[in-house]
Amino acid sequence: MGSKTTAFANSILDLSTGRTALALPTTFLALCTADPGSAGGAIAHEVATVGYARVPCSTGVSSIFSAASSGATSNPGTLTFGSAVAVDVTVTFAAIIDSGGLVLQRAQLGTPLVCPAGQTITAATGAITFTET
Repeated sequence: MGSKTTAFANSILDLSTGRTALALPTTFLALCTADPGSAGGAIAHEVATVGYARVPCSTGVSSIFSAASSGATSNPGTLTFGSAVAVDVTVTFAAIIDSGGLVLQRAQLGTPLVCPAGQTITAATGAITFTET
């Protein structure tokens, strides 16, 4: 399950009511060990260990997510977040963030991603789903 942050929801409302234009931001998929927050501020609880890296949501040619259908989108292939991590990590949330590190949307994972030290954090196909209701 996922939800927009308050700030992003306000931007969508301003766009749909003609108050402003919404520029397409450069976005990244980040992993978190707890809820990254809904206020639209800087990301909280992001994995913080040597070896972890955010994944760009778009490669310029395609997205790391499938086309949205029935109000949901998920990763259609395996995602790799950097190289081997230095400590054990358990990921419970994913967040779409902008280049400034502000949370736009967040989702609690149905099954936590568990990665022991010395291995790379990966998300199997369909492990990360964002929904819109």
